[in-house]
Amino acid sequence: MSYMTEGGIYQQSGIPTIICGPGSIVQAHRPNEFVELSQLAQCERFVASLWDKQARPSTPS
Repeated sequence: MSYMTEGGIYQQSGIPTIICGPGSIVQAHRPNEFVELSQLAQCERFVASLWDKQARPSTPS
């Protein structure tokens, strides 16, 4: 693979890990790599939704 993250280190330490981000891995980490603005906007919405879910107090079931 032509890319790397610290995710494997976290995983080996027992920390559940998900790697995500905008764009396509086909276009990433290569000469002239790019992310389309629409993909960046989608990523921003995703991260904002995660933040909102973490910020809300949990309610007992």
